[in-house]
Amino acid sequence: MDSKPPNLIGRYVGAVFVSFLISVVSLFVMFALVIRCDTVGEFLSFCVFVVMIVIVGFVGVFSGTLILPKSARRNGSKHLLLFGLAFSALLLFIFPFVISLVPLALGGFIAVLIFRKLDKENSEAAIERHLVIVLTIAICCVISFVILLTIGGRPTVMTPEKAAQLFDKVGGIDKVQQEAKAFFNQAGTNYYWLHQTDKTKYPALSALGQSISIDGEQKIIVKFGGHFHTKFIYIFQVAMATKNNAEYYTSSCIQVATNIFITK
Repeated sequence: MDSKPPNLIGRYVGAVFVSFLISVVSLFVMFALVIRCDTVGEFLSFCVFVVMIVIVGFVGVFSGTLILPKSARRNGSKHLLLFGLAFSALLLFIFPFVISLVPLALGGFIAVLIFRKLDKENSEAAIERHLVIVLTIAICCVISFVILLTIGGRPTVMTPEKAAQLFDKVGGIDKVQQEAKAFFNQAGTNYYWLHQTDKTKYPALSALGQSISIDGEQKIIVKFGGHFHTKFIYIFQVAMATKNNAEYYTSSCIQVATNIFITK
């Protein structure tokens, strides 16, 4: 084990700075990826968010502890964990939706357990070897998680096959056309949103997306997908060939019927 350095306070200051910097950077990088993965369902999104905070807690405590001398790492990891939790508790008053203390504490505690285990090693070679193994595993896990977030955050490209499947699931195009005609007759040319009480009358339309409205131009707009991967279905009352802006919809959308288009 190395001897206790005279400037341990300076090492702690550096450890706190590194721990804070790494935590903030990892939080913003992964949060930027997590918020784009909004089409996987509420439960899976919650699990992804928890894993993200666990990683932030781990990399913050682990990276900061490496700045300390070997003889101080076991206790130092505990101090950094407590400092990080105290600081995060203050942030809860400002950004309550960003930081969750439980998974953050879990990630930091994993780092504490690792340094506690390393402190029991008798030889410097064993400590260095195990530290390299832990670093390799941690880096691989973080990279894998980031890759999964990147893949999950890619917008879904609509294809004619996917568009056909979308309508088949709700009863087919004819069923949607019938309900769209009834909806047009109900709303006329007024701006109108399909309310919750209306959804029993239009089950196929309601099943297509979360938001259904008429925009006043005798065009039904169905919004579906996540917040960052929003797509639209446009259902016109008449065939698109009679519209002046037909070129826009035929170029940027997939045509399902003469009067139905889905954004790509």
